[in-house]
Parts: sequence; structure tokens; C-alpha cells
Amino acid sequence: MDFNEEVIAEIEKLVYMANIYKMHVNLNLHRVPGFCINSGFNEPYNLWKDEQAQQPLFAHWEMWAKRFNIVSEKMLSFDLINEPCFREDRMTSSAGSAVPGDIYRKVVMGCLDRKMLEMLKKY
Repeated sequence: MDFNEEVIAEIEKLVYMANIYKMHVNLNLHRVPGFCINSGFNEPYNLWKDEQAQQPLFAHWEMWAKRFNIVSEKMLSFDLINEPCFREDRMTSSAGSAVPGDIYRKVVMGCLDRKMLEMLKKY
């Protein structure tokens, strides 16, 4: 997957600048392939149902995890998906319902670094 390195470099710069001033940063995605908390985005796939949406999400978080692997969790945290909910109609602001636990777990586990996932399976 290709990422816009210019934009990523700006985000990285902001994270490190905030850390210099002892500020904690939380990175989260308000819009991911197949899901947006805001209405009005026509997504061709549904994050909770379609592998075509899940794989790019996994690639994004793998990239961020590698990029910031030396930053302490005291200075940086990740919110994988902002306000996750299950909505069939993603074009309106209709109320969403909770994402079924097994589906949410599958998507979140896919975001984890493969080495971390192997460690978690031991527990």
C-alpha cells in the first residue's frame, strides 16, 4: 500500500513536537476504508463485513506502529477507529448499534503487529 509520505512526515513532526513539550498524543482515524463516524461518505465496502476494507486498515496501523515503535505509551496512544459503530446506512446520520463483539475483535486483532499477536495468543 502506498502512503503519502509528505503528510505522514507532517504528522510525525507534530507527534515529536508535542512530546518535546511533554504532551501525550492520541492518533485515531475518524475515517477508514469502509467506515466513517460522520455521515455522507459513500464507502464502497463495509469495514465490519468486507475484507477489502479491513486489509487497508491493517496496513495503516502496521505502518503507524512501525513508525512510532520507539515512542513510549506514556507519550503516544492509538485509537484504532474513532467511535466504532455498526450502521447499514452510512450516508445518513442514523443511529448506529454496537459492533458485534466477534466482528470487532477480528478487526482489532488484524490491526495488531504480527509479533504482538503471536505473544497474545500465548495467554
